[in-house]
Amino acid sequence: MPRLALDTVHGMSVDTLAKMVTDAWPDCGQPLVIEPYSMGGWSNLNIPAWCGDQRLVLKLPVLTAGLVEHPYEYVVRVSSHLAGLGLCPRPVVHGVLDNDHQTPFTLFEYVPGETRSSVASISHSDMECLETALATFSAQSPAGVNVYPRPSDFVRDRTCLLERLVQYVPGAPSHVLEMIPQFLDECRALVPSVNSCCPWSGRLMHGDLQESNIVFTGRRAVLLDLEYCALGEPLLDTVYLVLQSPDPPPPDRLPAPLRRAVEDESLVPLSAVALVAAVAWTVERLLLIHVGAVMPQFSSSALVSAMEQYVRDKMSQFRDVLSSL
Repeated sequence: MPRLALDTVHGMSVDTLAKMVTDAWPDCGQPLVIEPYSMGGWSNLNIPAWCGDQRLVLKLPVLTAGLVEHPYEYVVRVSSHLAGLGLCPRPVVHGVLDNDHQTPFTLFEYVPGETRSSVASISHSDMECLETALATFSAQSPAGVNVYPRPSDFVRDRTCLLERLVQYVPGAPSHVLEMIPQFLDECRALVPSVNSCCPWSGRLMHGDLQESNIVFTGRRAVLLDLEYCALGEPLLDTVYLVLQSPDPPPPDRLPAPLRRAVEDESLVPLSAVALVAAVAWTVERLLLIHVGAVMPQFSSSALVSAMEQYVRDKMSQFRDVLSSL
């Protein structure tokens, strides 16, 4: 998602939002100043903010529906551990705003640096920094982190919301619904076999590693958005980084570690698991857009069309991978 101008956020002006966050942050010390745009992201607004001379990122959900649990408690807990190692930004505060919807929020320290626009633009020196960060990352075990004992547990978790949404979302366009039953059947069929053929070390993985979630700063790579961080298989991160791209480059245009991730035959089962995650999240989002549960800025007709095409392309890739297992 590119940079997005913001006039209102969850029914509030930018100035009102800044005041509400200030009021919800007892240790702020001075009024928060926020910029009227989001820097990108699909699940969250990521809004530049300042508290005095401290630069921050204000995160708010793009979902407009009520949330059963605070969506940032988990990522704040995990990030608090990993930030001490320089692996991710440090969380500053999280809470809820005193508005009608009790909108959840969190503030993170801002990490200056650069992201890459595509997998193909990740250089060899970038890859060295990323490999170093991922090696340190995978050796950690933050308290309370989610655990996927087997790859089938990951597959089931990534498709369980979609299973529920299909039953309860009324009147979704047929061209969306018609994508889902065969995909879910294929995921169920994958479950018995994936445990026997998938590498699965039980070490820490990011769970949603894509270009926009990696900041290159100096000679370091810093990882953003750890909502899906869990104990599982770190190799899944590099496989997913390549396969989630709307238009993955040919292997010969990738740095060697990413090329191995998609050419190593022993990792083909992980490719199926990675594509399950990419497809399931996108179809879930299409259904949530249909019922009006997503902010209008994230649900334009052009964006919906692009997401539908993405699902068709990734389902095709998924079936190609299944045929090779």
